[in-house]
Amino acid sequence: MGRRVLSLKSLSFLTLIFFLSASFTHAATKTFVYHLNGEPDFLDPIKSTTVRSDHVYWFILEALVVLSKDGKGVEPGLAERWDVGADRLTYTFHLRKGVQFHDGTPFNAESVKISIERIFNSSSPYYTTEPKNSFERFYAELIHGVKVVDDFTVEVKLRNPDFLRFASLYIVSPSALKKMGKDFVKHPIGTGPFTFETWSKGEIVLSANPHYWRGRPGVEKVIYRIIPNASDAVEGLLKGEIDYNWNIEPQYYERISESPHLRLFPVSALNTYYLGFYTHKGFSRVAAARRAMAHAINVPRMVLFLGRGGALPAHGLIPPSAAGYRSDIRQPEYDIARAREILRRGGLEKGGPLTLLYTDSVTFVSEVAHAIQSDLRKVGIEVTLKGYPEWRDVVESVRRQEGDMFIYNWSVAAPDPGRFLYPLFHSEAIGRTNFFSYANPEVDRLLSEARKPMEESKRLRLLQEAERIIVRDVPAVFLFHQVRMAAANKRVKNLEINIYSRPQDKFLTVDLEP
Repeated sequence: MGRRVLSLKSLSFLTLIFFLSASFTHAATKTFVYHLNGEPDFLDPIKSTTVRSDHVYWFILEALVVLSKDGKGVEPGLAERWDVGADRLTYTFHLRKGVQFHDGTPFNAESVKISIERIFNSSSPYYTTEPKNSFERFYAELIHGVKVVDDFTVEVKLRNPDFLRFASLYIVSPSALKKMGKDFVKHPIGTGPFTFETWSKGEIVLSANPHYWRGRPGVEKVIYRIIPNASDAVEGLLKGEIDYNWNIEPQYYERISESPHLRLFPVSALNTYYLGFYTHKGFSRVAAARRAMAHAINVPRMVLFLGRGGALPAHGLIPPSAAGYRSDIRQPEYDIARAREILRRGGLEKGGPLTLLYTDSVTFVSEVAHAIQSDLRKVGIEVTLKGYPEWRDVVESVRRQEGDMFIYNWSVAAPDPGRFLYPLFHSEAIGRTNFFSYANPEVDRLLSEARKPMEESKRLRLLQEAERIIVRDVPAVFLFHQVRMAAANKRVKNLEINIYSRPQDKFLTVDLEP
C-alpha cells in the first residue's frame, strides 16, 4: 500500500513537472526574437532618426492610416475613413471608437491634435525641444492646421498635397506625454498590438496588448536582441536563437539560403546609395571634376561583384520601383578614357588627396569605399578612406562638412520621387538633408511647383525634368538600389514583409511553431 501511494505521488509529481515543462515550452514558442544591429536612439518617432527605432515602435504606435504592403496605397488605421476637400489639401478623418492607449487613456480627436501639433507647434504644451524634434521644420512646412470637429472627427489642412505622410504621424497618449515629459522617448505609449515593457543594454522587450482593438496578437512577446556584429547575428539565426533579421548583408545570402531552417525574403526597398560631393568647396566644386569622377567609377562592375545579387545598378537618383522612373535619365557612364580626357582638359590631373567618409562596420559599404578608391586611383585621383563604426557618426561628420565626399543612403517609405528629390536637392534643404550644398534655381522652381495641387501626370513630369538637370550637374554618383534581404526562421508562419522590412500585420496573424 505504501509503495502504491509512493508510486501515485511520484506519478503526480512527474505529471506536474511535465505540465509545467509543456507550459514553459508553449510560452517560449510564442516569444519572437527580433534582431537589431544597434541600440535605437529614441523610441519616440518625432525624436528618432534611426531605422532601428522604427522597427520597435512599429508594434507600439499607430497612425491614422497605414501604407499598403507595397507602399503604393493607404489603408484605414486609427481612422475608419476620411474625406478629401475640393482643394485637395483638407482631410477630415473619422476616428475609430472604443480604442484605448496602453495606459487606459481614451483615443479621440484631441489626442490626434496633440500628437500632430507637438511636432512643430511651439505653443503646444506638449512641444519639447530636448531632444530636438527631427522633423519639426518639415511638418511645419507641410501642415497648415489641425482642428477638432467633435470627439471622433478631426480636420487636418495641408500646405501641399502629401497624403501618404499621414502614415508616419503616429498618435501617442497625451496622458503619458504629460506624466513622463522627456522620459517618453524611452517609454512610448500608443494604441498598438504590443506594449513597451523594458529596455536594458542589448535588449528591448514588448508584450502583447490584450485589449488591442483588432484582437490579441498571435505572439505573446517580442524580444529585440541588439547584436551590432553582422556575423554574430547570422550565427544566431543559424542556431535558432534569432527568429528574424530584417537586413542581411550580401556576403551571408548563400549561407542562409543553404540552411533548411531559414528562408530569405527579398524586399524591393525604395532607396539609393550614392557617393556625394560637396559642390561648394575643394576639388568637387568644379563640375568637370565631378563628371570625370563619375566616368571613372565602374558602377556596373561594383554592383555585380559586391552586391552579390542584392542590388540594382543606379543610372539616376530615382529607383525603378518608384513612380515616374525614367530609364532614359542616365548619369555619366563608366568610361575611364573619357574621365582622363576631362581631367586633362580642365587641368585637374593632380586631384586629391580626397577624403571619403563611410560606415566601415557595414561590410559591403566598406567594400564599395575601397572600390571607389581603386577606380579613382586609376585616373590619378588619390583617395583617403575615413571609416566610422556607426551610421550616425557619418551623418554628423557630413553635417559638419568634413572630408571631401561621402557614401550615403537615402530611403523613403512610399514610392514617390518627390521624397528623393526635394529633401536632397532643393536649396532650402541645404544644411539639413541637402548635404551637397547643391543649389540650382531651375531645380528649385520645378520642385516647388511640383508640391502644388495638380494632376499626378503633370507633377511627375516636373519631377522628371528636375532629376534630369540634377543628373547633368553631377552632385553625386548614384551607385545602386539595394534589394534588401530579410531572413526568418521557418518556425515563423504567415509572415508577410512590407517595403520597410517590417511584418505588415504587426504579428496579428503570425504564428510560431515549437
